[in-house]
Amino acid sequence: MTTATKIHLTDREEQVVQCLAEGLRPRQIALQLTIREGTVHSYVALAKRKLGASGTAAAVEAAYAARVLLPPESEVGKVDLPVEQRELIPLIARSMTGVQMAAHVKRPLKDVRSDVLALLKALGAGTRAHVPTRARQLGLATQEKQGETKE
Repeated sequence: MTTATKIHLTDREEQVVQCLAEGLRPRQIALQLTIREGTVHSYVALAKRKLGASGTAAAVEAAYAARVLLPPESEVGKVDLPVEQRELIPLIARSMTGVQMAAHVKRPLKDVRSDVLALLKALGAGTRAHVPTRARQLGLATQEKQGETKE
């Protein structure tokens, strides 16, 4: 994603995207921000449209790339991931479905689904939208993504 044009989210849209980046689900976001769950979904839809994202993980990734969200603080620690899981990180960050990921990596869907669940657990990610944040915190972002966030 290019950031030639400054992306502007409203304060509430930014709060909702930040909550997604922290791994919260819509119901949890609604409780935290004292708004209705349907309102959370509306803010997510508006933010995704402004960020040019197809899904919540892609919205979080785009928000980091556009510097709408500040990069998360790095965590000390090492997570060793099998290559089959590591290669899914940028695909999840693009909000690919399981079927799309399986086609992309040319592996059976059931194996990809299993690897996604194992990846979420290994990263300590509560949701797919939390994966871009956890990958950054643990130094697992792809070179392409890291290059977009450096100056």
